[in-house]
Amino acid sequence: MASKNKIQIWNPDLHDSPLSALSQDVASGWTTLNIYSTSGFATITTASTYYYVLIGNYGTETSEIVLVSAKTDTTFTVGACKFSHSASDPVIYIPYNQIKFYGRITSGWSNVLLSTADIDCSQQSTSYEYSWSTYTYFISTYYRSATTAEESGESDEISLATFTPYSVKKIIEAWLRKAMTKADENPDWVLSWSVLIDLVNEWLGEILTRKKKWQCLHKVDSSITTLSWVAYISKPSDLSIMEFLYVNGKKIDYITKLRYNQYITSSITQPTGVPWNYTIKNDKIYLYPLPDGVYSTSFEYYSTPEIITTLTQEVKKEFVTILIYFIAAHSAYLRNNEKRGNLMEVKFQKVLENQVEDVEWYEQIWDAQSTELTSIYGSFWEEIY
Repeated sequence: MASKNKIQIWNPDLHDSPLSALSQDVASGWTTLNIYSTSGFATITTASTYYYVLIGNYGTETSEIVLVSAKTDTTFTVGACKFSHSASDPVIYIPYNQIKFYGRITSGWSNVLLSTADIDCSQQSTSYEYSWSTYTYFISTYYRSATTAEESGESDEISLATFTPYSVKKIIEAWLRKAMTKADENPDWVLSWSVLIDLVNEWLGEILTRKKKWQCLHKVDSSITTLSWVAYISKPSDLSIMEFLYVNGKKIDYITKLRYNQYITSSITQPTGVPWNYTIKNDKIYLYPLPDGVYSTSFEYYSTPEIITTLTQEVKKEFVTILIYFIAAHSAYLRNNEKRGNLMEVKFQKVLENQVEDVEWYEQIWDAQSTELTSIYGSFWEEIY
């Protein structure tokens, strides 16, 4: 049996569109909009130059798109309005009034039109329900159905695997069910999708305060090489805790910044060759001796989780259950459902502790730890093993 799913496409971005506002109330059925000024809107000469405007804002129930067929300095002639509108409601140019949804049997193959839907102004996005029985890949376009039709370029391809069990969207939906609430489509409301994504990132920061060395965050990065006569190399952008650093296939040892500076100032001519020591300063890895060629490196380290920006991104599977209960609690609190929030908070703490215990193990102190001594009676530095 085919499962029923929903594609949601964000409505067209209107940030750079010409806009004005109604100068008086409008009743349903009216065909004239009195606005403060039409300056900035295109001139209309023939049917081929008609265009659409949005009355109101996305996420408002009575917002609608109407076709403009004529204008003066302070009026638009439009198709009959479906809803009543109030003075000062915005009037915004919108380049499209519909969205086309296409199916593909195989990735990258030809498109088959499945539906043409009017843009849903009452939400931030327009939805289309489908089943996976025939098509497993989908794309969409914006469409202008006025006298001169116009279609935008294609969206990114959406596949059956786009929203995996570990995707942010699936996790958020699981939170909301447990919190006994739902997401707000209006971006200014308390549980908008952007707020929910922010809660994911907040939680990822929270778990790192509980335990920094999650094994699922352990990584190896061999993409960085040394350069001839350049003392430093960049760190991996997501490096949190260094474990090992290899140069030219051999593990090199950490030294303090103080000792590194002592090394490079202790002789007029700095030694060169394959580095055997490193330190971290200025957010870079400084090597000693100075590299005399291009050498491969390999970082073994614990990473920071990737910042979540889209609903299709995945979260490490070890974090999914913890995340569901953590955000379910906060979602319930944001809805003023303290009883439900407290219940989810208790479950979150229990699941978190169980997960931490599952990944704990004896940790070897791999490398020597450098300590700096400044007493006049002792050496300037010494190694502690």
